[in-house]
Amino acid sequence: MLTNGANITIFNKKQVGRNELLRKTCLRDVNLHGTAKVQVGEKGLISADEFIIRIHPDSWSEDKEFIDGNDWKTRDINELYNVFTVQKGDYIVIGLVEAEINSLADLIQRYDVLTVISVTNNMSSSPYSRHLKVVCK
Repeated sequence: MLTNGANITIFNKKQVGRNELLRKTCLRDVNLHGTAKVQVGEKGLISADEFIIRIHPDSWSEDKEFIDGNDWKTRDINELYNVFTVQKGDYIVIGLVEAEINSLADLIQRYDVLTVISVTNNMSSSPYSRHLKVVCK
């Protein structure tokens, strides 16, 4: 499956004291490529679907800025309103999530959630090929 112009919602994790907060970012017009796979487990077949998402700078609004994961971790929660990141362990929902999500359990209960397993930052490429490559399961 190859979809150009797909919409996604990224949920970044942020540890604040003893609480893990989720920060939501909606992105439009990303390239999405999925492959259906299965693995044989002890209890039978297990879905091992894999998605590759290519996020171009045009996908986020002008009031948002992409920052790397290390910068995300060091910033205070109040400094994260106009920025986003995507890093291993974050969550992605295919489609735009308009609802308020209060916890990971709430997110998983309401949506099909992908987990980011790797990110390749290609933002220093030529202006026509800049993108983030995100692999999810």
